[in-house]
Amino acid sequence: MEPLAATARTAYVERLAQDQFDVLVIGGGITGAGVALDAAARGYRVALVEKVDFASGTSSKSTKLAHGGIRYLPQFDLAMVHEALVERGLMVRHAPFLVRPQPFVLPVYEHMRWPSGLPVRPPTDFGLGFVLDIGLWMYDLMAGRLNIGRHKSISAKETLRLAPTLRSTGLKKAFLYYDAQTNDAQLTVTVLRTAAQFGAVVTNYTEVTGFTRAPGKLNGAVVRDVLANQEFTVSARHIINASGVFAEQVAALTGEESKATVEPSKGIHLVVARERLHQLAKPTIAAVNGVAAGAGCNLALGCDVIIASERARFSEIFSKRGLVVDFGGSWVLPRLVGMHRAKELVLLADVIDATEAERIGLVNRVVAHDQFETVVKEIATRLANMAPLALAASKRLLDQSFGVSMAEALDAENTAQALMATTNDTREAILAFLERREPRFTGS
Repeated sequence: MEPLAATARTAYVERLAQDQFDVLVIGGGITGAGVALDAAARGYRVALVEKVDFASGTSSKSTKLAHGGIRYLPQFDLAMVHEALVERGLMVRHAPFLVRPQPFVLPVYEHMRWPSGLPVRPPTDFGLGFVLDIGLWMYDLMAGRLNIGRHKSISAKETLRLAPTLRSTGLKKAFLYYDAQTNDAQLTVTVLRTAAQFGAVVTNYTEVTGFTRAPGKLNGAVVRDVLANQEFTVSARHIINASGVFAEQVAALTGEESKATVEPSKGIHLVVARERLHQLAKPTIAAVNGVAAGAGCNLALGCDVIIASERARFSEIFSKRGLVVDFGGSWVLPRLVGMHRAKELVLLADVIDATEAERIGLVNRVVAHDQFETVVKEIATRLANMAPLALAASKRLLDQSFGVSMAEALDAENTAQALMATTNDTREAILAFLERREPRFTGS
């Protein structure tokens, strides 16, 4: 019988109420599916419940990529990149019907800015192609025998043949490298089906409404069959909350203070020159609901209105990495908190919470976590309904009240970064970070 067929579901729901399980997994996304498969393959008696359909949440709304984490290379998170590349290769090898190689074109233009994730970004494009080539060689080598395609350099003509809508002016060449593409929902269902074949009891439209407990621990969950509108108890020695963004809601059903803290994120990629972000006529809003560190911190602080959740954290981490303040921080921070406080933030590189950030004037407002989205929308609506010409003029006058422009500050930062690239201290800071030790600076 097909493990996920409707007839199988009826039998599975009956087993949920009757059997004793070693592991109960709550959540039918890719995380819960993976946990269920791993436990079932090891011989444990496993049950998995999902309140709606399988992969109906984040697991069907991803970028559809099985990538090796190339964006973490500039951050020198080599362990993560290696692990992701190995997993990517295994998926392509064992499930080619689900995961297939996908080529990517990385164009290189004249006067192109260096990627913001790199620890050092010289002010010109000299050597950029060489550095990108080295990075892609590292990406290939770290995949080892599981590499799915070696990168190569291609001419401008070949680049435009592969991607004819690219801007041709100033195009020097491009790199062609490989990652993988998948159908995320189909991948999740396939993992669930495999877990069921190993003996896991897998059901959808079965919602956890509460928990049962023995002295000192939970020993089961109260589950409602949404289709039949019936409740029953599932007994299990161990319960795993794999419900993703709903983890806090599930944890709250225990009646105890939730130890699960989930900060939902939404990725929206806007490509805007840093100085132009500050020069936009309309006011910009930064909504910080998590950790903003380094370049991310300064990008947020460069906006006109900064709203922080009570969970927000801010840090100028540059000094700890042996780097120079970047991303407009040398321009923004003194204007927000004064020169002495700005030096303290940059030189000590401490992490400060939202309350302290509001106290020193780093942010405009701190709001409760559960009211964060509402407040941000209210402020955005208020600004959108105000007179645009008056707003633009007022913003321009305020910005012009300071002598140096942000563009000039950015140029000075880039020059300082280029000089730092030649020092032993920067190399030592990066090595120490990778080796998870304290750096030993020599001042050279």
